[in-house]
Amino acid sequence: EFIIDWKMSDNGTLSFAVELPALGRIIDASNLYRHDDGGINYEGERGAEVAATMLSRVESDLQELESALEHDPDPSGSIRKRIERQHAALSTSVDADTHRSVAEEARKLRQDVALLKMSPQNEERVLADEAAKAELSFDELRNMAQPVDAERHDKLLVTARRSIREKNFDSARRSLGEMHGIRMKVLSETPDFLIEILRLLANERHLVIDEELHDQHVAAGVEAAKSGDADRLRYMIGQMINNRVSTGADAAEIVELAHLLGS
Repeated sequence: EFIIDWKMSDNGTLSFAVELPALGRIIDASNLYRHDDGGINYEGERGAEVAATMLSRVESDLQELESALEHDPDPSGSIRKRIERQHAALSTSVDADTHRSVAEEARKLRQDVALLKMSPQNEERVLADEAAKAELSFDELRNMAQPVDAERHDKLLVTARRSIREKNFDSARRSLGEMHGIRMKVLSETPDFLIEILRLLANERHLVIDEELHDQHVAAGVEAAKSGDADRLRYMIGQMINNRVSTGADAAEIVELAHLLGS
């Protein structure tokens, strides 16, 4: 014999607990089911914030690409015009369908910018820029890195640049990806970085699934930070990421940190 208590939240997330009286146990499960769009609630101000966040990431991607290429990657202005249309739609509507439509267009726009980065005329310049930025980024972290990580990062940088010269761009991307993982590993062991991620996640309430649980996680994370308990802080950040809808536009640092924390 068992007893099931369940509830469905407004954004379609199913949570339930199974009670086994004979064993004196309760098995609690939450956030088991989400909508096809990832459980995102597009109603009201929160929905507008989600869509605006996704548009902001598109603009950031485009700016980064322009910086890498040192020329306008969108000379016709078609991408910027599409972005402007979505901003206009957000500013004149408050309904969930519009917010959802803007979010979907933002995803398509990010894909289009990503395709521009990988286009034959841009790929080499983009990868060379990523390698240069990776080198500068790691130089700032070198004093905090383990010798084995520093050595591996340096070797991968050499491999990445050689691959770029040889037009082996897939190999270059693999090396750059592994380099990014090393930098994130170093950062994940740095209290200041963890505190900054905690602050970022705490403030992005519009992406939270369960607000009450989020508040508990934030409080526990702040307490861990104050007490200098890095392991506990990393754990709470992982829990906060688990209680967050994926917009497909999460910052790369959060995505990578989620992998490191096993979220």
